[in-house]
Amino acid sequence: MHHRVQIARCAAQPILVISPPGLLTTAVGFDLLRILTHRTEFDVTAAHLIAAGVVMGVLSTAAAWIEWSVSTPPRSPVRQVGRLQALTNVVMLTLFASSWLLRAEQPAWQATGPALALACTGVLVGAIGGWLGGELVERLGAAEHSRTNLPKPVMKPAFRG
Repeated sequence: MHHRVQIARCAAQPILVISPPGLLTTAVGFDLLRILTHRTEFDVTAAHLIAAGVVMGVLSTAAAWIEWSVSTPPRSPVRQVGRLQALTNVVMLTLFASSWLLRAEQPAWQATGPALALACTGVLVGAIGGWLGGELVERLGAAEHSRTNLPKPVMKPAFRG
């Protein structure tokens, strides 16, 4: 399969998809550290992580949307689950962006109760999106094309199990 969005001749979406969940869940981890330690530095770090996670999430979602829209047959289960996953990802990014905007209004990026609630809800919605992504790849074989047409190994494995 030819990927429409590529980085160094590789499909872009699998490269981009790893950053947003790590950045955004780590931001919530820093929020928890702020609550436990009362150190305000954690607020600033969480805000920076959210900003980076949202930007990377938009890039990843755009790459996935392009791949999904041109390479999945209409009315297929992959298309339906992909649409639902895209929706959950947009909701997650909106929740985190809203949390970031609430923090931006506070001195030293302090996370208020509503900002924390939005971020924690974003993690839960993101987990649903991750599960749907797993359904696409593992159960529905959306990335099955990556397993076909693999080149034969040049060397024999050193160890056989």
